Amino acid sequence: MFLSYDKVSKVLGMTMYELWINLVCILLSSVLLVLKLEDVLEMSWFIVFTPMFVCSGLLAYLIIIMYIRSLQSRSISRQSATFKMFFSSFFTIALFSFYLLVCLKLNNLSHLSFSIILTPLYLALVVSIFQVCKN
Repeated sequence: MFLSYDKVSKVLGMTMYELWINLVCILLSSVLLVLKLEDVLEMSWFIVFTPMFVCSGLLAYLIIIMYIRSLQSRSISRQSATFKMFFSSFFTIALFSFYLLVCLKLNNLSHLSFSIILTPLYLALVVSIFQVCKN
């Protein structure tokens, strides 16, 4: 009934560290979102999304480390490692740009339509579909 770590890791293409980083950052952002919406704390939307920005930075750091280690260990080919790094980097950059565009829209600093704001998310979804089909 429940998914094992191996299945989740294979489908999402993430390591255990990446899954935990995402889980913690989503939890912190959710708490900050509730505090903002309930007017407990008066803060900017950028502060609400700060854990997600930090998450994107940590994931980018992990992607670089895993790429370098895979090249040094030669456990997989250079082409496969580069391909994996490209997909992970594109996904992380797309999510970061989505968070940034949402913050700009919520702070009334941008007059972009929601279809443009959601474009990085759609692109990340397409890349995820290709990555899942490849595996």
